[in-house]
Amino acid sequence: MIDKRYVIAEHPDRKAYGRKLKFIRDAADGELDKGKWKILGKQPSRSKSTTGMVDQYLIRFEKESEHSFQESLILSHCFQYTKVVLDAYLSLFAGVKKTITFKNTSAEQQAAYEQNFDGEGTGVQDWLSDWFAEALICARTPVIVSSPEDAEYPYASLIPRENMRNWHNENGEFAFLTYDAHHVEVNGIKIESADSIWALTPEHIGEYEAKGNKAWVDAENPLGVVPVVDAWFFSGKSLLAPIASLDLNLMNLDREKRKVIRNQAGMNFFVTDEGVDLSKLSERTWIKNPRGADVTKPYWANYAAGSLGDAFQYGDRLIKAIYEISRLRRQKDDMAESGIAKTIDFTNTKAVLNHVSNVMENAFPRIISLCGEFDSNNMTAELKIDRSFDTTAVDAAIDTLIKELSSNFGPTADAFHKKQYLDTYSKMPDDIRKKAYAEIDNQESQRQKGMLADLDELTHTHEEETKTGASNNGD
Repeated sequence: MIDKRYVIAEHPDRKAYGRKLKFIRDAADGELDKGKWKILGKQPSRSKSTTGMVDQYLIRFEKESEHSFQESLILSHCFQYTKVVLDAYLSLFAGVKKTITFKNTSAEQQAAYEQNFDGEGTGVQDWLSDWFAEALICARTPVIVSSPEDAEYPYASLIPRENMRNWHNENGEFAFLTYDAHHVEVNGIKIESADSIWALTPEHIGEYEAKGNKAWVDAENPLGVVPVVDAWFFSGKSLLAPIASLDLNLMNLDREKRKVIRNQAGMNFFVTDEGVDLSKLSERTWIKNPRGADVTKPYWANYAAGSLGDAFQYGDRLIKAIYEISRLRRQKDDMAESGIAKTIDFTNTKAVLNHVSNVMENAFPRIISLCGEFDSNNMTAELKIDRSFDTTAVDAAIDTLIKELSSNFGPTADAFHKKQYLDTYSKMPDDIRKKAYAEIDNQESQRQKGMLADLDELTHTHEEETKTGASNNGD
């Protein structure tokens, strides 16, 4: 058993960036305002204490009362721009063809991986999309290969980067890795769960209770290596980090604007000397100044209507910055945005998609190789991701297709462009796709024959007209 002191130890990077990674993931899930759902529907406390409720992402102002802060929580709203950006990239990645070529692998195992690649019922194609999403969120995606006793085949699971507790790399491989997990035991309808820590070394594999000394797994490592593939994207810098930060600012700005609007609607504050006893007024409408303050006479304080203009302009600048950072183009204000696909700027986006695809293609064979080591065979696999990321939407693709066909490059080129469009944008079964291919080939063949027939007819007509003209001249 590994010494518990080393099991719970934390890497310096985790201490520095662990919370930031969790923040980026919450933003990607569209849950920056999740704190309000805990109190929504409950009567806010009327305590005058300023040390009450706290929230992860909503900023609490100096001397803001607990009641006021709870109102702010209810008014907060996450616009989910980070999630929209992630979904936009994910839809592009999911829309291209991903081909896996297995070698030394039975048809049964390949079929099993098509249905369940991670031990949780996720097929390999959907798992690749999950991997892509993790790449954009965390920029580092450790993939662990496991082979439990009750599993027919080894499977691969993604370790959230923020769960990595401690590690050391040597020549691109883990010398050891510990990471946070959750241990669950089910007995009928009774479920027991507890936080756990996995510890992986070339010699040993163990799962230990995070707050205790219990060991659920404590065994020798049959592989002699840490069965984790460490994939890095964007040099470890999250693509969504700056967008998440702007998303956070927009949520806090929106909360402030909504409170200002409410105050302008007649909810003004009565400011008095703190010695004035107006017990019928509550902290919701009464601001007390300390003695000796410049304000000596009571007065009504509210927000100037013009103050909102700057807030809205600032918010618009943040939104534009989000689109620029994420490589998305904002449509003109007077134009309706009809879907995310039409806002993609592929000049920059394609570079992001190609980079992620390259890293995934290089790392995937190592994952399958680890699966083969568990089964004591030389199973391998190659991943190829189609790079058809160069059109902005189906409408734009149709325009491109029409231009290609109108150029008259020939039947071979025309057939190729039509088939490429079907592969990229049309979701159809293989049998129907084959029939469509045959129709395209036949259509091009028939069109070519028709063109030759028209040419023959034109030539024949010209010859007849020539003969007729010569005969008339002779007369």
